[in-house]
Amino acid sequence: MNICVIGALGFIGSNLMNELRKTNHMVVGVDDLRFGYESNLESNGVFIEDYNLLDSDFLNDFDCIVFMATSNIIYAMEKPVETFINNSLNALSLFSRYGGKIVYTSTSSVYGNATEIPTTEFADVNCSNAYDTSKRIGEQFLLERGNATILRLSNTFGINQRPENPYCGAIGRMIDRVLHNESIEIYGDGTQTRDFNYVSNVTDAIIKAIELPAIKDPINIASGKEIAIKDLATMISKIINQPTSLKYIPERKIDLTVKRRCLDITRAKKLLGWIPKVSLEDGLKKTIEWHEKENIKKDANS
Repeated sequence: MNICVIGALGFIGSNLMNELRKTNHMVVGVDDLRFGYESNLESNGVFIEDYNLLDSDFLNDFDCIVFMATSNIIYAMEKPVETFINNSLNALSLFSRYGGKIVYTSTSSVYGNATEIPTTEFADVNCSNAYDTSKRIGEQFLLERGNATILRLSNTFGINQRPENPYCGAIGRMIDRVLHNESIEIYGDGTQTRDFNYVSNVTDAIIKAIELPAIKDPINIASGKEIAIKDLATMISKIINQPTSLKYIPERKIDLTVKRRCLDITRAKKLLGWIPKVSLEDGLKKTIEWHEKENIKKDANS
């Protein structure tokens, strides 16, 4: 298959590119480098900087497009207009120009502060910010358009989630602080829970979605397990085998809004034949090892 990955140098996109290159698929990446890093790729490839310049003739040479684009809630809360332009206006324009199958990475944030735990795909949608609203707009368009599989991701973590990126996820920041002998910052009292899923589990699900016929309704991609943020911090400290203190700081709006997150992954198992193979603990070990190697590289170049 010929595949185009939008957001190919970012955290999840680069992991997907690296995995796709191990298969027989032909892949082209698109990334404007706002959040991506060329060093995320294991080898060089064909890249395009702006997907807005892709015309229908070029796009329709692909069997499938995987759409990532802006994928961070903190960025979206700081820059809501830019988020809507990228995730909604530009995305829908692209989807209109392309006639083939789309695999769309949406977000579990569309559930808001879900009352149904574990949360199924049929739970109420409760969008409250530019990030989840813009992703939901993309979902709605593709549900009407058809020939698309929508994957709702929950708190993905792993290699290539760089701490120097101001929008790095919680796990990347925690690991970096422990490795640099700094306190782990915890928003609020740390009892809020999230459903963390290692990145190779996510790329495995995306590749299955690429290779299978389009599935009409959204599918949760998560671990199916929740953990309190303060317990996660303690787990990271123990794996690194380096005691660290927890520094509690005021809650952000997102911490006040979403108290628990844990997704039901029954549909992913049934429709994609997918299960998360890497546990939270094993994923943390892999991620910590990657951070340690990256720190060695930085020290060597400094």
